[in-house]
Amino acid sequence: PIQKVGIYSSGIFETMRGDIVLNPSGNAVIEGKIRARGPNDNILITAKDTLEVRGDLVANRDVIINAGSVSTAGEVSVRTVGTARIISEGTGGRVQITGRNDVVIDSWIGSDRNEQRNAGIALVELTSMTGLVDFARNAIIDTVGQINVRGEDVLLRGVIRSDRLPNSTLDYEVQAIAAGRSKKSVGPK
Repeated sequence: PIQKVGIYSSGIFETMRGDIVLNPSGNAVIEGKIRARGPNDNILITAKDTLEVRGDLVANRDVIINAGSVSTAGEVSVRTVGTARIISEGTGGRVQITGRNDVVIDSWIGSDRNEQRNAGIALVELTSMTGLVDFARNAIIDTVGQINVRGEDVLLRGVIRSDRLPNSTLDYEVQAIAAGRSKKSVGPK
């Protein structure tokens, strides 16, 4: 069995028919471009420890990331950096990022490298199960879908663009839920 797979910054791993499922153990780093571009294809990543995303994750349907298995205060389970883009290209797609510990987003979600938004995305969800969700100053979510941010603490410093039209006045296009304390600030548009 293969124990280590490297996709470096110039690499591309692409399917045109079928999901991409990654289950890294240890501290994992994703560089390059991972694309699941067939009809309703997904990228599903379950990292046992920490995950850092430096490259592009592009799926026709869902990009779902889960990382961390042990609660450790102050540890970052998922980190995206400025070179990363996370995109659902199809209709009804989701981008869900969940960390056992802190989740730090410092990249674009929802728009491609030409800043073209997918009007079909249904949900962007960022969750820390036991820690902080830090939506950093350079981070941008650009979508017409529902946006949910949940954690013990939530720090919103980046740009959130949403054109979602809620079905009722009791519905929200953006929800930030902090079980502990919440610190919010919105960057320039």
